[in-house]
Amino acid sequence: MLLHPSWAQAPSTPAPAAKPPAAAKKPSGKKPAAKSAAAVDSGPCDMGVITATHDLFTVQKIGLTVFNNEFAEMPVSWGLDDLIYARVKAAGGAGVRRITYDKQLFDNLEKPKLFFLREEGETLTGVVKQIVAKAACRRYLVVQRQTTRIGNTNQNATGFGILQFGPLITRTFIFAYLDIRLLDGQTFETLRNPNFTVQRVVENLGEGLIKIPGMFDVDQSLYPAVAADAANNASLRDAVRRLVTGQLDRDMPAYFKAEEQ
Repeated sequence: MLLHPSWAQAPSTPAPAAKPPAAAKKPSGKKPAAKSAAAVDSGPCDMGVITATHDLFTVQKIGLTVFNNEFAEMPVSWGLDDLIYARVKAAGGAGVRRITYDKQLFDNLEKPKLFFLREEGETLTGVVKQIVAKAACRRYLVVQRQTTRIGNTNQNATGFGILQFGPLITRTFIFAYLDIRLLDGQTFETLRNPNFTVQRVVENLGEGLIKIPGMFDVDQSLYPAVAADAANNASLRDAVRRLVTGQLDRDMPAYFKAEEQ
């Protein structure tokens, strides 16, 4: 066999003429298309989040007698439900999904009715089952407004609001009470709250000895002269959003750390 280096042989056909370089394309000026929400939230759902506070805010006053008490509740456009979801998503990452729903489904839960007279559709479990019929998440986190007693009075505070209190020494507080429930994605039973620990109980008891739990002092100037003005008060909005952010950034990581252990 004779081996001839290729560079020593004359080509049998002439090489094709080189093509002129293509003209460079001008940039279109268009930005790359952003990923859709569906693309970002692809993959298995670890936790579906249902936020049901409905962005309601209360202006409340407790006076010397019942005749000095005042209460007003109004819708605000402060993005509180959006903020709640964002903080849960920040703690849980890619496996967290927001569940949309018909807000009227939660109306029956807020109507006063004895628990044994409620039908399944009027219970939290029944409502969640209707909402997540096709969601297929492993767990569901439901965040609503919580109602709590104000100190040693017979008055309650619900959700987000500002309170002026005291017949002798007037003090003004803001509050953000959240009712957070974690449900199993198949049985819909309520799962244990990972933040319910001996340490947290002791801390809450200690707080109750020196102040009204969940109430935070603010300057009296924040209390609106007219209740309806609260909806346009940026200082009130920012103060409440800080409370919500602080509470969720403190509590949410435990819901995911428990799964990693």
